[in-house]
Amino acid sequence: MNMGQTMLTLAALVLVSIAVLNVNRMIVDSDQEMYEAEALDLAVSYAEGLLEEIATKRFDENALDSTYQDPSEFTSASALGPESGESFTPWPDMAPWKSIGILDDVDDYEDYERTIDTERLKAFKLTADVFYVTETNLDQESSVQTYLKRVEVNVEHPSYLEKATFATVLTY
Repeated sequence: MNMGQTMLTLAALVLVSIAVLNVNRMIVDSDQEMYEAEALDLAVSYAEGLLEEIATKRFDENALDSTYQDPSEFTSASALGPESGESFTPWPDMAPWKSIGILDDVDDYEDYERTIDTERLKAFKLTADVFYVTETNLDQESSVQTYLKRVEVNVEHPSYLEKATFATVLTY
């Protein structure tokens, strides 16, 4: 083999190596995008499930079911969260969800945390925030009791989803 043939062989090896690396990078990028899309789909599903669970609960621990009630009689804005006896382990909540049977009103979900593992994607973290809002601004937290509570569910995944926030406003 002469020097020209050796150079052509080396050049061919370099080109094949570059092509293999590029194909490998495309496969890895494609897998990353697929997992990110799956994580977002699951985040939507998990957040909707938790929001639906919360919406089935009473508006407030002190809410009456049959008559008009002044908002000042509801749990104060500074005391939202589970009442005494509404705690459980392990924390964060894991399937089967203990929150379904233990938490009995909307604001008990303030600072609630849930961890969800699937076969392919482990460690989804859901957190909930509950606060009063006014009729004029459903995004702004109110420091006093109102007839409206905003529930925000944040979903994160350590590898594929930074943070996605889903929200609803519930009324008395």
